[in-house]
Amino acid sequence: MSRNPKPEPINLTACFNMKYLTDPDNPDDTDDTDDQLPTAQITPTDLIEEYRLVQDLMFGDLIKVYNNEPKRIKVKTQGSFINNPNNPRKCMYVMKKTEDNELIDDLIVTGLHGILLDEPDERNPKWDNFKVDDKYNVIASISNKFEQIKNNELYNYYHFSLDNGTERKTLGVWANGVLMETLSSNK
Repeated sequence: MSRNPKPEPINLTACFNMKYLTDPDNPDDTDDTDDQLPTAQITPTDLIEEYRLVQDLMFGDLIKVYNNEPKRIKVKTQGSFINNPNNPRKCMYVMKKTEDNELIDDLIVTGLHGILLDEPDERNPKWDNFKVDDKYNVIASISNKFEQIKNNELYNYYHFSLDNGTERKTLGVWANGVLMETLSSNK
């Protein structure tokens, strides 16, 4: 009996860039070997904004946050799964770059990952009251901005949460030019 070889992961990292902040006076201020987050005090006016691949982000990196001071990455994990179009939790969705949207590249996310919008999505009444600051969190599997990926390939995914002191809440971050949700961790 022969077994099918395990499919090679599709590298999603080329499709998911985070708005990253760099201190021009100390570009190497993070150290992912420490147990504690770096404590350098950097004001937003001193920072340079750029996008970095999510796979290249590290523990302690500063991320631009909607309506908040920049936050450092506290937890970063990665994994993989075989895409399952019958299960939004295990299915990838793509928002394609067009001339009409703000994307810098196509954005691929899991079906339960949320985009933050000014208006609620009428197809998403369960989530209508779930807001991040003044934005509505509309999950990709419901949003008309995303298309379901209907293959059964193996995908890598990345997840991070941001340090938010003692408060745990959902925050807005930029991914490929659009505002998406991410969690924060508390101490």
